[in-house]
Amino acid sequence: KVGEAVITTVCALSVKDVMHTVGLVWNGGRSDDEELLAYAYRSSLRLALENNIHTIAFPTIPTGIYRFLKDKAAQIAISTVKKFLRQDGVDVKVTFVCCDDENDRIYKSLLEESAGEKSNRPKNKAVCNAILTQHANVG
Repeated sequence: KVGEAVITTVCALSVKDVMHTVGLVWNGGRSDDEELLAYAYRSSLRLALENNIHTIAFPTIPTGIYRFLKDKAAQIAISTVKKFLRQDGVDVKVTFVCCDDENDRIYKSLLEESAGEKSNRPKNKAVCNAILTQHANVG
């Protein structure tokens, strides 16, 4: 089902678990595209907590072949994750991994804007290691 998450084995990756969520094809905003994308993030974060996972990295879901608008997807990702992290007892480090320059610029801009200050993150080309934690200024 779109938006639901599962944990699978990791094969040769140097991580403990890999979580998958079903992406959605952008329908021009005609259906519940935005809510389904937010649900994918919430479902993944909830699954992480249920499995005692405290570090999670999200790719830019589903801005590739599924054609979800990059700026809209980034806004949904950041706002959904921030809202989830504001809950009491949530201690999860979230990293957004951007694999292209456009997503990198979008995420950095939105995160800097929401933090109200310029980022001091290194300017790694095409890798946005934008980190949100419960203790960060996610206001």
